[in-house]
Amino acid sequence: IRGCEITNNGNGIFLRGDDNGDESTITRNTLVAGNYIHGNGNIGSETQHNIYSQGVSPIFQYNRIGRQRPGAGGISLKDRSANTVIRYNWIESGARTIDLVEAEDASIVVAEGEYGNAYVYGNIIINEIDDTDGYAWAGHIVHFGADNFADDGTGDCTAPDPDICRNGTLYFHNNTVIIKDYRTIAQDSPWVQDRLFELSVRDATADIRNNLFHLHAPNGHPNLTLMRQHGTANLNGVNWITANWAEHALEDDYHQWTGTINYNGTLIEGSAPELAAITSISGNLTGDDYRPSASSPLIDQATPLPPTLISAGHGVNQEYERHQAGVNRNLTGAAPDLGALEYR
Repeated sequence: IRGCEITNNGNGIFLRGDDNGDESTITRNTLVAGNYIHGNGNIGSETQHNIYSQGVSPIFQYNRIGRQRPGAGGISLKDRSANTVIRYNWIESGARTIDLVEAEDASIVVAEGEYGNAYVYGNIIINEIDDTDGYAWAGHIVHFGADNFADDGTGDCTAPDPDICRNGTLYFHNNTVIIKDYRTIAQDSPWVQDRLFELSVRDATADIRNNLFHLHAPNGHPNLTLMRQHGTANLNGVNWITANWAEHALEDDYHQWTGTINYNGTLIEGSAPELAAITSISGNLTGDDYRPSASSPLIDQATPLPPTLISAGHGVNQEYERHQAGVNRNLTGAAPDLGALEYR
């Protein structure tokens, strides 16, 4: 699926993979590249999304995934597949930005060797929060694990077969994550935190390295949270995060924190990553430029990826080019820069 504009639907792209043991209904090796997917979803509904996929080894790359239509409550990219690859995209948030959960009625998908893993890298992820504009925004940007079979309180997988939950690893590297929060209320309750990752089952793991996580909140009190609920987050390599962040979310009676955060690498904290431009006007992304400026603390800070990721084809050798294209990522210094874009 290449070079399309897909808009004004319920589900923008729907990839089917419910098999009941029948290979003929499994979607395999789908490439979704260079499309503009936006304005989908149904008003008042949370169950239709810009992309909704279930299958084996889908690749999403070079896409511009915009917001859903105003009033819709779906997700930008929801996936229930095995061996999912999401790379070099521009993704604006819905109710979640990326939702990676368990397969439904798909024993063939669950039996795939890479079912539990997903690879998310080189993406520009933007969560813009403005309670006055009618668009959905993500309280939790990246969700990994399960939704139908996750016990919120304990992190147990409640499926008849525990392998149905995504109990593997989310490989999340070299992404630029920008939260633009224009709310004016004090962010001191569970409902107004800006949360990066939600691992919803205990055995899920996130390998987090070489990313930029920046909260731009010109009107309020920043309250950036790394994790929610369960699982294990391994902060590997080097990551940059806006200062005054919290390890895990303020929980409520139905959601408890049982997870673990391992600081295996370097976490750089700062007030601003000194990007080329971040506008302070809600809804204006055309003036934003998330590439590092010449004085940025992101420059030359990334560390090499594990050889296993490189050999599996998940090295970072390209970057997203506005819009709906990819270009070679050319090294400009002694080491790669953090995030999805290299300084030019």
